[in-house]
Amino acid sequence: MPPHFKPPVDRLKKPERLREYPSYMIKRIKGFFSRLFYIIGIVWQASPFMLVSMAVLCLLDGVLPVLGALVSKDLLNGIAELITDRAMGSLADDVWQAMRPVISIFVVYTVYLFLKKVFAKLNGMVTGISGELVVNRIKMMIINKSCELDQASFDRPEFYEKLENANREAGMRPIGILNATFNVISAVISSVSFVLILWGLSPWAPLVILVAAVPGAIVNYTFRNRNFYYIRFHSKERRAMNYYSGLMVNKDRAKEIKILRLGPTFTERYKTVFAKYYKGLKSLIVKEGITQIVVGLISTAVHCLLFAYIAYSVVYGDGMVGDYSLYSGAITSIAGYVTTLLTATATIYEGTLFIENMIDFMK
Repeated sequence: MPPHFKPPVDRLKKPERLREYPSYMIKRIKGFFSRLFYIIGIVWQASPFMLVSMAVLCLLDGVLPVLGALVSKDLLNGIAELITDRAMGSLADDVWQAMRPVISIFVVYTVYLFLKKVFAKLNGMVTGISGELVVNRIKMMIINKSCELDQASFDRPEFYEKLENANREAGMRPIGILNATFNVISAVISSVSFVLILWGLSPWAPLVILVAAVPGAIVNYTFRNRNFYYIRFHSKERRAMNYYSGLMVNKDRAKEIKILRLGPTFTERYKTVFAKYYKGLKSLIVKEGITQIVVGLISTAVHCLLFAYIAYSVVYGDGMVGDYSLYSGAITSIAGYVTTLLTATATIYEGTLFIENMIDFMK
């Protein structure tokens, strides 16, 4: 961590005794969910219909991948049977009669692919419209709150720090948090379904995948926390950069800056502040990236061993190629959804920390 970065004093002081940790964690969890429900409340106030639409699409998004995997398995097994029948000479001469079972599965798979594209487009439409409505809602909340405050508030640096932090959250962060929340729900639905499928082959395989994902979870939450505190407590540097860059492109100030020859001065000050701010942020990004690469290497090795085990189980357990596709796809899907869960929950956690800036301002 860079020398100029001083971690802030946490509102919830970490307990010094082991027995105090349960109550400490309960307070942490309560704070997280209170911020999350605050965001959901804002989206509901902006458009109840859009919130309900996002929830419905979330459920469908969780079910569709499982249906697709099952249809793919039947399709591959059907084709494998046709190949076997042809090799043995028992395939019917009538092509339509021979292919009819597979054609019906093809039709179902085509419908699945079409629905998948439709729901993806609908999700993009709903997210785009919801984002605009939520941004407008938050902007109006900040404007109304500013109108309620007395003139003395605008003369305090602390006020501008809260205002700047709150304004920064008026973008797509709330809708991003809500999207991540629904992604978590979809991933849980799909993961549980694939775990049940994989359980028939090996009960411990899903557990191995979950254990391999634990280091990644720790890395995600650790660096999301560090990133939040760094950005939040370096708002002065951001305001300074905005001030210097704003002066240089302001049409009303351009003449004065040129007459007084202040351009090089403001440029150098901007570079100095940026270098200080960038140094710490770059350090966090590089450390997180290297750590994630190491963790990813371990999880990849675990998944490769599981693929080999599935191949062995299918070959020596009288399985078919479709079964291998289903089970290997289940492992890939579970690993992917676990990654989604970790990434999305870390995004939600970081986002709720940032949204606390707006809650502070509104208070």
